[in-house]
Amino acid sequence: MPLPGARKAAAGAGLLRYFSGQPCVNGHLSERFTCSGSCVDCNAEKRRADLPKHRAACKKSYQKRRPAVLEWQKQYRENNPEAIKMRKQRWRRENPDTDRTYNLNRRAMLASVGGKVTGAEIRAIIDRQAGRCAACGAKAKLEMDHILPLALGGRTEASNFQGLCKPCNIRKRSQHPIDFNRSRGLLL
Repeated sequence: MPLPGARKAAAGAGLLRYFSGQPCVNGHLSERFTCSGSCVDCNAEKRRADLPKHRAACKKSYQKRRPAVLEWQKQYRENNPEAIKMRKQRWRRENPDTDRTYNLNRRAMLASVGGKVTGAEIRAIIDRQAGRCAACGAKAKLEMDHILPLALGGRTEASNFQGLCKPCNIRKRSQHPIDFNRSRGLLL
């Protein structure tokens, strides 16, 4: 049994959807849109069916506009270098783990050693070390270090990372972990 005046009441209350209590012509017993009275499920099915056609139309439209879009982007970059710089800096501040993983994964790709690391894995390493350097034990902002360096064939995987403070990371460079620990007097 339909709810009398449900659409009008929903529109009066400023709602986008309402429930009529009656199935649509396709048998869906779901909410309806206040503006058109059409079924939400029917609308979703139609969008899913039209998606490949919609994507093809968007791609075709972009191909037509591509030269103009590229020119606009070029002009924007030339005219707004400070705004772009500030936006990048703000993003890096707001997404430190993602920025860090981007750089680590890029270095691995350029070195052709393979592997990928995620921001969650980096955060887990830092948490596991309780914010302390793996070499000297100092509480500091940690830099991610490949235990077995990329130059020696180390992969970019969570198991090959440790957090080092900046001085220790600079001192280690691309040394093998055994050589690094020997230089610190920890191994004979």
